[in-house]
Amino acid sequence: MKIIVFTRFRLILQIIFFFTLINSTIMADSWEKKADMPMPRYRHKSVEVNGKIYVIGGYNIGVTKRVQVYDPATDTWLDKTSMPVEMSNFSICAIDEKIYVIKGSIDAVCDLYEYDALTDIWTKKADLPTARRDHEACSLDEKIYVIGGSSNAGVLKIVEIYDPRTDKWIKGKDMLSPKTQMAVESANGKIYTMGGLDGNLLLSGIVEEFDPNTGLWRERVSIPRPRYNLATCVLEDRVYVIGGMVQGKKDWENVGTVEEYNPSQNRWSLKATMPTPRSKHSACSAGTNIYVFGGVGENWEQDPLSTVEKYNPWPSAISPKDDLPATWGNIKK
Repeated sequence: MKIIVFTRFRLILQIIFFFTLINSTIMADSWEKKADMPMPRYRHKSVEVNGKIYVIGGYNIGVTKRVQVYDPATDTWLDKTSMPVEMSNFSICAIDEKIYVIKGSIDAVCDLYEYDALTDIWTKKADLPTARRDHEACSLDEKIYVIGGSSNAGVLKIVEIYDPRTDKWIKGKDMLSPKTQMAVESANGKIYTMGGLDGNLLLSGIVEEFDPNTGLWRERVSIPRPRYNLATCVLEDRVYVIGGMVQGKKDWENVGTVEEYNPSQNRWSLKATMPTPRSKHSACSAGTNIYVFGGVGENWEQDPLSTVEKYNPWPSAISPKDDLPATWGNIKK
């Protein structure tokens, strides 16, 4: 009798251990290195169209207008037609097969250019009404929201909305507080601004949410680790905040911290740290993965990075189609 009880108890423990192992393996997130960018750069932007990622503009030796396309399926790079002008400190977003690039400038007009990924052609569009730099943009309901940034007047909370169908701009509802060098994303039918610098150029962890149905902004739970010059992207309606600059003990420091924001639960989760700490980089989702491009590393006074790293949020070690082993301890198939 004792032997039967012991055997059953051991069997239960094996089953618990087995499924705990499967669960922890499936839920583990991870990073891996991919093919370097042909041209190192920082303060560039990246955006996904039809499964490929377009890396645009930024700084190398000087400001560049170069456009390069990364194919996640083959881990290869291809050059495309350069922008009409060099750009850094700009914003970008995509609607269908079109990419919209909004130039940053505090003392001149902010050009808007449309790139057709199917024809590889750039077209000049209506200028952004308010000249500024270090603004951010996102698309929502087939329109482009350009938010925040800085000008000669200081840090801005201005929102301006562009309609590609009419090539016209309208004034949007201002953010609750001014921000620059922050992140902007649309997820779950709403817009989120995160981190950056506030009106006094102090580090901010504030998260604001804009609801187009009410036309109102409201504050949400702040970023656990405030930073600026960060990169963000959206995957499965969750916002991933990746890397950036934080205030260290003596000076600014670049970090590899990754945090995931769930808008529906208004909750943050800490994820696997990016191998290369960096800031002034870009991030973009394609398929079920996230890709991080370039920027500057731990010593942010050194040359820009060409490093590309891929983040796997939900790698699965065991496929549902795979058979279990014929025997596993006392468990039989």
